[in-house]
This record gives sequence, C-alpha cells and structure tokens, in this order.
Amino acid sequence: MGHSLDEDWSIVATALAGDLDAIGRPTVVDAFLRVLEDWVRQQIVTGPPSDPIRCRVRPRFRLLRDVSNAFDFIGEMLLERRTQFVRGTFRGSEFGELSRPEGLARIASASWLERRMFTYLRQEAARGMVGMPEKERRVGSLDVGENGSLGDGIGAASGDREGPGRDFRLLEALSGGRPVLVLDLSAVTSSAIVGTAGLQLWRRLDADASSSAEARAVAVSSLRGDEPDLEAAHDAAMARHEARIAELRDRRFRHPNMEIRTAENIERQINETLAATLLWPLLGATVTELFGLPSVNAGEQRISKYRKALPSLLPALVALANEVFGHEPDGTEAQS
Repeated sequence: MGHSLDEDWSIVATALAGDLDAIGRPTVVDAFLRVLEDWVRQQIVTGPPSDPIRCRVRPRFRLLRDVSNAFDFIGEMLLERRTQFVRGTFRGSEFGELSRPEGLARIASASWLERRMFTYLRQEAARGMVGMPEKERRVGSLDVGENGSLGDGIGAASGDREGPGRDFRLLEALSGGRPVLVLDLSAVTSSAIVGTAGLQLWRRLDADASSSAEARAVAVSSLRGDEPDLEAAHDAAMARHEARIAELRDRRFRHPNMEIRTAENIERQINETLAATLLWPLLGATVTELFGLPSVNAGEQRISKYRKALPSLLPALVALANEVFGHEPDGTEAQS
C-alpha cells in the first residue's frame, strides 16, 4: 500500500533535514518525485492527474500552449530537481519544521517555474519544437542576462530591441520589482493620465528615462500631501495584494480536486491581482486621498482612464502581458 503525500513528505523532509545517507536511497528519491510531481503539476495545470484530456494549462503558464507541452515541461523540471536532490542541493535543517507546501515552495516555487518556462521555450524553439517567433529560434537562457542582470528598460520601443526575447527578460525584471518601465508619452495629451501613471508606477519607472521624470513631476505637483505619504501608500498596497495572492493560492492548494471552472476563476483572480501589483497597485480611495479629489468615484475614474491609456503608455509591455496573462489592460477585475 502506497504512502500518502504527507507521509512521503515526512520521509523527504527527514532526509533533507540531516540524514545525508538517506537522500540517495531509492525509496526516498521515489517519495521526493511523488510529492514534487504533485506540487509542480498543481502549479502548471488544472484537472485530474489521471485524466490529461480534462486538464488545462494555467493562465500563468499559457505560453506552454497545450497540456502535452506542459507535461513535457513538468517532466524536465522533475528530472532537473531529482538530480539536484540526489546531490544534496536542498539539504537544510529547516526542512524538518516545514509543511509540505512550505517545503516544496522552496524547492520549486511558481516564480522559479515561470522563469524556467521561458528558458524551456527558448531551447525547444531552437530545436523547432514549439511555436515561438522565428527570431527566437536560438538556444539561450532567460534566467539571467549577459551581465548577470535581467535587462534594461521596458515600455516604449527602442532601436536596440532584440525582439520578444528581450521583452520576456524585461517582464521578468519588472515582476521581480526592478524599476525598468519607460513610458511613451508621445500619444498622451492628458496631464491627469500622465500624473496618474506617475502615481501608480512610482516604483516601477526607470529613473534614467526623461518620461519617468516628467510623469513623476506631474504626480508630485498634484499630491495633496508629501512624497512619504505616497511611499507609505505603495507599501500598504503591496502588502494587501500579496496577502490576497497568498490567500487565493492557499485556497487552490487546499482543494486540488475542485472543478476546473472554479480553479480557473481562482487563477483569473490571481492574475488580475498580479496585474494590479505591476501596473495599478493603488485603489480609487487611495488615489482620491493622495490627489485630494472630491470623491472616491473621481479617483476610480482617474484609474479607469489611466488603464485605458496603457496600450499607448506601455505598448510593448501591454502586448506581452496580454499574451502571458491573457489579460486586457482596460478590463474589469476584482479589487481586493
């Protein structure tokens, strides 16, 4: 009779916490692969593991295109992590105190899987195996850039762009919190939209871009208070969004066999919140308070107009975000 996943994790955690001799034993390695496969599959696809036909790729990994390619990717990640496990890469006394989701999140977090997906797609495209653009059919890694970084500014088109590969690296940099956005203000005539962009993207704008200085200056000129108030507002907004994402992912993890429609609704809410953390972290009430507007509705209207202008403000990023997240920038999402 087989072990439950929690029993398998107990075996794995004990080995990782200090039993070096046990790490290479077949029974421990098998337990590791069982819990890891279940975990990775839940991050990437929805649906019953015994019925791939009913499975679907999660929106965050939609670039894998289909379930078959998703399972190929999962297989590669399991092989990679198995090799590292046997080598003792993940050993640490803290694993003895971690729950199964906590421990597996350290070994194969969703963000790590997403970064590896970009590398996997590039490598497969180089072999002509997936539908990446022709310019990207070359082997390379998106885990780091040429100088160890993830890229430079993103947003307005520039003469030295390298096609979609550069955009993927920059999207990763943005998701990692780096200030890399470069606004294109050439088609935006409304100072209210420019100021709202400066307000919402305060921590995301490339400090070396002239458009960033302009947007921030307009935002500051409209503030009712001081810049520290704006910094505090962003701190509070990020804490709220991160808590929301954690709550949604925990709900999904605790109910792995929920109906696909319910799982997709949770995934949609996660992606909407992720989009908010990147491009519109501040809610209408916060914008109203910071700008001293007459009503919350006025703040929400500012945000609505700003979001509709995003394809002009950040054309390259919005096009890519739509492909990766399947999300329209001027759509309606649940605010938390």
